[in-house]
Amino acid sequence: MLVVVSYDVPDDRRRQRLAKLLLGFGVRVLESVFECDLTGAEYVQLERKMQRVMKRGEDQVRVYFLCQGCRLQTRTFGGPAVEHSEPFYIA
Repeated sequence: MLVVVSYDVPDDRRRQRLAKLLLGFGVRVLESVFECDLTGAEYVQLERKMQRVMKRGEDQVRVYFLCQGCRLQTRTFGGPAVEHSEPFYIA
């Protein structure tokens, strides 16, 4: 599933930690927006880790789940294309 994560974190240290965490799960497409192609288990792991970094009441994170139809209709202007990863298997 394609997940778009955006955030507004006023604290520099927490913002950097969150960005580094998200880089491990997806691609930065804007300064505070990431596209992550995740399995359900990977999303659960990401959410758990994000909540450990965030400070409730100060930080905001929004997560948007895009269905396959929405993903195909996504348009980009002046930046990298939407990430389309294919599943792979290691034998």
